Amino acid sequence: PVMCSDVFGNNAISGSIDGTVWVWNLSNASAVSILKGHSKRVSCCRLFHRGTKALTCSSDKTLAVWDMAKEKKLMEFKGHTDTVCCCEVYKGGMRALSGSWDKTLRIWNLATGRHERTLIGHSRRVYCCVALGNVALSGGMDSTLRVWDLSSGQTRQILKGHTDSVLCCNLFASGTRGLSGGEDKTIKVWNLSRGQLLNTLSGHEGYVTCCAVLGGEKQAISGSHDSILRVWDL
Repeated sequence: PVMCSDVFGNNAISGSIDGTVWVWNLSNASAVSILKGHSKRVSCCRLFHRGTKALTCSSDKTLAVWDMAKEKKLMEFKGHTDTVCCCEVYKGGMRALSGSWDKTLRIWNLATGRHERTLIGHSRRVYCCVALGNVALSGGMDSTLRVWDLSSGQTRQILKGHTDSVLCCNLFASGTRGLSGGEDKTIKVWNLSRGQLLNTLSGHEGYVTCCAVLGGEKQAISGSHDSILRVWDL
């Protein structure tokens, strides 16, 4: 099974349960190469630097940075003590954020390959994370989301409202609002600076596993275990 994918222009990557990362040319729907280096399933993948590099994370507890043209691993990040299930590139490709079942998030320097900071606060597994500028949003098995100041590593807000695990989260382009979905089958919209729940969107009949804000920030889209995609007016 395919666990994750990302796209830039005509290029795409996908991560698989077998630990491989496939590189695709979308113009002719062909596989370009297969990147091998993880020993367990690839949980999340991100293209950056205009699609010339990729960041991946895995159940093998590591993250990897790949050179897409040379088809080789450039860096490997070790430090998490359990499955790394989400990762994000921010600050123009200079930093990476990762979240793990070990209850922590970690900040990595993509230029030096060094671990810079560990974010501690979640009481159970971290399932999702997203970063924009100096703001990050994460969610997990403890049913909460946390708003982080990435420059200090401190929690700005704890968002409470979901009644079960938070499986996905995303940020509006302004960085002042957030979106989340979870095992309680709802999508929630948040004011991040005030820590306030703005709206709850109900309709899915299964776990909400992915969510995103659409262009113009007046709509959102979500996917669920009920096999349905829903578009919402915000």
